[in-house]
Amino acid sequence: SMTGRLPFWKALISEGLPKEPLLGFGFMRIAYKDYFQSTHTYPGKMTHNTFMQVLMNLGFIGMTIVIFQMVFTFIGISKENREKRLMLYSVLIPLFINSFTEFGIFGESNFGILFYQLVIIYISYKRNHIITPSDKIFLLKRRPNYFLE
Repeated sequence: SMTGRLPFWKALISEGLPKEPLLGFGFMRIAYKDYFQSTHTYPGKMTHNTFMQVLMNLGFIGMTIVIFQMVFTFIGISKENREKRLMLYSVLIPLFINSFTEFGIFGESNFGILFYQLVIIYISYKRNHIITPSDKIFLLKRRPNYFLE
């Protein structure tokens, strides 16, 4: 059971989540450290599961936001060219798998979440290479010698 994590996760979902379901407990404020240390022989500071940690810290609202971020990130990656898509997937998939057994790859400070956010920002703000018909007209009028069809 990965060093007692499964009973800890079960207890968090069955006993902790019902107390703060919508907004969670806040960042790193799972309020059951003493209880879980004695009952489940595991100190309850971190869940060692990024998704469980998000659910406990931010509740269902925060978890919904994270799920939407991940879905839109994977959709954005799927629209990239083949080489860039393979590179981004090869970086994200190991992080995604690691997120089920650890709270980030860099320990308690969890720079893994920051890395997810940087990839999301990259996908969100990449340059759009599609030229609309109105863009074509504008380019033809303003800069005819720079516009290539």
